[in-house]
Amino acid sequence: MPFRTGVPDIAAFPLSPWDRFARRLRTHPYRFAYEDIAGLQRLRSVLADHLRQFRALRASADQIVIVEGPQSALVLIAQALVDPGDPAVLEDPGCPFAIAFEARGRASCRSRSTSTGSTRRRRRRRARAS
Repeated sequence: MPFRTGVPDIAAFPLSPWDRFARRLRTHPYRFAYEDIAGLQRLRSVLADHLRQFRALRASADQIVIVEGPQSALVLIAQALVDPGDPAVLEDPGCPFAIAFEARGRASCRSRSTSTGSTRRRRRRRARAS
C-alpha cells in the first residue's frame, strides 16, 4: 500500500456497491440538478448524528459544510474565520495543506507536538501572555 497523499488503495475500493450506486444515479431524473451549497442534507444529518454519538459533539446538520477535501476546508476556514495578520498556530509536523492560512496573508507559528500534549500547554501560555 503506498503511503502517499492522494493515492488510494484501489484493491480495497468497494467496486460492487459503487457500481450499484452508479447504475441508480444514471436513472435518477435529477442527477445533474444543483443541491444545497453546504452538501447533501442527508449526509450532513448522518455526520451530525455520528459526531454526537462517537465524539460527544453537539452539532446539527446546518452546522456542517461538505467540501471537496482538506485543502478546500482549510481555505474556507482561513477565509471565514481568520483576519489578515491574525496569528494561526499550526502543528508541525502537521497537515501539509495548512499553508492555506499563510497563502491568505495569515501569520503562522509552527509548533512542535508531542505525545504528552506539551504543544497545547505552550499555546495556552502564549495566548495568556499576549
